[in-house]
Amino acid sequence: MKKVIAMLLTLVMAVSFCIPSFASGFDPSQIPGMITGVIDTVKQAVQGVVAEVEATIAAVPAAPQTDDEAAVKEFELGCEKWVNARLGFTADLDESGEPKVDENGNIVYIPDPNAEPTKVFTRESLSAAVQLLVNQGKLTVEQQAGIEKAIKKATPPANAGIKLPENVVALILADTAQELVDALTANKIPLNAMKAALKALVAAKVVRNDEQLLNDTYALIDELSKKDAEANKGEGGLKDKISGVINTIKDKLGLGGGSGDDASNSEAGMKDPTGDVAIYSVLGVAAVAGAALVLTRKKKEN
Repeated sequence: MKKVIAMLLTLVMAVSFCIPSFASGFDPSQIPGMITGVIDTVKQAVQGVVAEVEATIAAVPAAPQTDDEAAVKEFELGCEKWVNARLGFTADLDESGEPKVDENGNIVYIPDPNAEPTKVFTRESLSAAVQLLVNQGKLTVEQQAGIEKAIKKATPPANAGIKLPENVVALILADTAQELVDALTANKIPLNAMKAALKALVAAKVVRNDEQLLNDTYALIDELSKKDAEANKGEGGLKDKISGVINTIKDKLGLGGGSGDDASNSEAGMKDPTGDVAIYSVLGVAAVAGAALVLTRKKKEN
């Protein structure tokens, strides 16, 4: 009996010492470092891109203050010319040196033979860089509207050398709460860290400071958190948790039978946060120690 109790006590203590290996629950203390990491990654990705655009924004015309048709047309043509230059295009000129136009009266743009591929943007990357400059107050939302209209109208460049990562573009250009949550997820921000991450990204001028967008996103995060909590409520009892931990130890020691059930139980054990596993480990130690004490007393009485 002493040997059995010793083995049980050893097993439970092993679980206690191996608690970190069973934990997959997210540690809130990791949130600040995770957020800083995401912000640093985004800044590193966009730094040169934004600088390249910023160096040319003096050529972006000021938005007209009136609805004068001629002024609006001039503004749109200026934005169109600036955008196409960033995308590696130039106006196709006729024999007199004037820009050619199509049947709709639009200027015809062709690939610029003098454009440096390393300075040619994809349309999405240009939109993201412009949004960051708007966030920083270096371009107005009116200028951005003119630029975006020209970007949507422009032909995608064939050999763009400036292309931001998709997850970075998604984060910068998110226009709805769902898009913003999806972008945060794509940047590996867990649900319980999204609110803090969002506030930090707005402060860093990565995400635009749009009150309606942010309020909608916070509400969506709350809704998703509630659904997640309800889905996990009451999932697995004490028996399942202990069974999962034991099966995990068996797997790590190579003692598992390799059946589907063993793999499932092992996965269940790995799902518990560190605190939960610690509680059951302490309970196990207490139970074994209590049993040992009772048996020792009975032996002395006999």
